Amino acid sequence: TKSSIFQIMEDQLKTKTDFLMQQLAAEGDHKMAEENLKVFTEMKQHLERSIQQNELLLNGINSQVREIVTAPAAAMGAKVEQFKEYMSKVQDSEDEYRKAIQET
Repeated sequence: TKSSIFQIMEDQLKTKTDFLMQQLAAEGDHKMAEENLKVFTEMKQHLERSIQQNELLLNGINSQVREIVTAPAAAMGAKVEQFKEYMSKVQDSEDEYRKAIQET
């Protein structure tokens, strides 16, 4: 009977030890999960800041590209207008020249 009492006590101790080990492991897992969440939150914030910086940079690049593309077009438009004015003056001169020839 003494051996069975010791066996029962040993089994209870083993059961309690197993339970405590599982509880410690669960607490360790919980703490590790909290630390991981903290690290992931910091990484997320860093990535969000990087995304915002990249969006600003991209907007600046898009604006510069728009300027580069539209500036030559605007300059070309001004040149076309200058050319039209020149051609109009040439046409006027030709008309005056023809009129002068006809009058003589």
